[in-house]
Amino acid sequence: MIEKFQQRFIEEARENCDRLEQYLLELEQDIDNQANVDEIFRILHSLKGSGGMFGFHLLSEFTHELESVYQLIRDGKLILNSRIVGFTLRCNDVLRNLLSSDISEDIKQLVNQLKGEVNMVISDQPGTAQYPAAVSDDQPVREEVKENKTWYIFFEPNPHIFNNGTNPLYLVDELNTLGDCQVEADLSKVPLPDRLQVGKCYTVWRAILTTDSPHTEIEDIFLFVRDNSRVEIFEIPESIIDGEDMLRKFLKEDPEKVAEQIRMLEEIPAQVQVPGTVLKENSDENVSTTIRVDSARIDEYMNLVSEMITAQSRLFSLAETRNDKELITLAEHFYKLTHQMRDNAFDMSLIPLYSIVTRFRRLVRDLSSELHKQVRLELNGLETEVDKNVIEKLVSPMIHIIRNCVDHGIETPEERISKGKEPAGRVSVSAGYAGNFVEIKVEDDGRGLDLDLIWQKAVEKGLLDERDPKNEDELLQIIFRAGFTTSGQLTDVSGRGTGLDAARKAINDLRGVIAVETRQGYGTSFTIKVPLTLSIIDGLLIRIQKDIYIIPLVCVQKIYPLRNTYVEKGIMQVKVFEGKQLPYLDLGAEFYGVSEHSSQQYLIAVNYKDELFGLAVDDIMREYQAIVKPVGKLIQNGHIFMGASILGDGRAALVLDVNTIIQKFVH
Repeated sequence: MIEKFQQRFIEEARENCDRLEQYLLELEQDIDNQANVDEIFRILHSLKGSGGMFGFHLLSEFTHELESVYQLIRDGKLILNSRIVGFTLRCNDVLRNLLSSDISEDIKQLVNQLKGEVNMVISDQPGTAQYPAAVSDDQPVREEVKENKTWYIFFEPNPHIFNNGTNPLYLVDELNTLGDCQVEADLSKVPLPDRLQVGKCYTVWRAILTTDSPHTEIEDIFLFVRDNSRVEIFEIPESIIDGEDMLRKFLKEDPEKVAEQIRMLEEIPAQVQVPGTVLKENSDENVSTTIRVDSARIDEYMNLVSEMITAQSRLFSLAETRNDKELITLAEHFYKLTHQMRDNAFDMSLIPLYSIVTRFRRLVRDLSSELHKQVRLELNGLETEVDKNVIEKLVSPMIHIIRNCVDHGIETPEERISKGKEPAGRVSVSAGYAGNFVEIKVEDDGRGLDLDLIWQKAVEKGLLDERDPKNEDELLQIIFRAGFTTSGQLTDVSGRGTGLDAARKAINDLRGVIAVETRQGYGTSFTIKVPLTLSIIDGLLIRIQKDIYIIPLVCVQKIYPLRNTYVEKGIMQVKVFEGKQLPYLDLGAEFYGVSEHSSQQYLIAVNYKDELFGLAVDDIMREYQAIVKPVGKLIQNGHIFMGASILGDGRAALVLDVNTIIQKFVH
């Protein structure tokens, strides 16, 4: 059981490290943001407390050192600047490595080294020029006031607190580290043995704490449990304390009575409770509306829904075959239910794009510093949600593209000024929905692509003939070729010609497309278009000769009847519909080499490069919820298929990749 709680802690700790990096990057842009300093302190405090609770002692010790730095900053005894932020970012990278049961000796040595640097930051020892020192005597600081205060603390844990691995005794014990603490355990709610439920917490704690620590530090002890437990913290004014007997009496009383007695003793009507965390049982405001679910369980749920959709399709096929009206009605009702379950499962697996933004901010920050450039990252529309399986595979190609924008696109400040630009370059990432697809655009305002240089390098590598005319679309596609680069030297950042090639391959694997536009001297933009999900799609069942195929419904714009007298074998035709010319392919001729058409075909108009393009098929059957499975490598021309789906009658139908088919047979 403890392993389960440890794994949950690791997941939450990784999320805390991500949040820590996010706040640090924001703090670097707004160094006076006290709210971010407080959040950073809370995250470090959380990692320290929970790390020790679950046996990650080195993590706990290290975060304690960092916590000390930010406590000094909060108290005004250390001036925060970008160097401290950079140092903390380095430490955060190490924190992620400490979330392992097997920590290497190199990491342990690095932790010890960073601990020494933490001490130098605090003590202003010689040799710390690269890090900020403590405030010197001539720098203004807030006057330190150390004054003992006495606090009444009431802690009633949620009865199910043990379920998430929290031991309330550790929290009570931590109170003792802050000062002189008297604790009383109230066992009045413990039931008789025959009604006792193992795993439930019945104990309530009251404490009287005398300490010079601030109220916020006492609150932070209960950081993990404040959302679902009752915690109340009162300051007991020194003027009413009349010996130990009164304090011991307070240890027996509930917070309402303590507050009332304090009011009576002070003889003032004002409320004396210090603002803190007050949570009342059975209050709607305190009921959590979210739960944490392991991603593997969501995948399992998606697979079960997929199997249900396949079973529903078989039921519908069986009902039609038997011409049983009652069975058809049942199948239609089952269809509606599975459709709702599919949408529900799909929504559960969606994650907003901003969940991966921190990595891009860190990349731009570190890379611009390494290349001595000034780069501003702008983000828009990243609340757009994508299937978690898609978003995980988007990270790598987007990092490649952003790296290219910063390295090849953005100029140095001197070069930009000479061109009449602002010294700081701009890289923007924006996203939005396009039907059942997500469109992500990454663009910069840098130097743009040099098409003449690309053409020259392509000729040198034998990719183009120097007698060929310069075609901009063709040149822009060459930059995605494996090993192609215009860089004259190899660096740690680029020069190998593998980045954009890897990015396009990853996007193609997602059944997506990538396009590039450029304007020399003004910048370059990359547009990525990927499906919202990879597993379930709404499709259109079609027949090409004797075989059944599926076209994603999101691609379909219109369907026209097409007599076979208009079709000429093996030639891309153009037909006029609604006053517009529509080029089209005869898929029967392209797939099988021969045309065996009935008296009438159908022309499916699909989107292709913002234009309509037609695909001629032999029959349109019906809409179909397709569970897409990957196809094997042995299928001929397998790259023109997005996957395969099992139909209701047990047959397999290939799912057409419309864009790839048109590119293959037209260009």
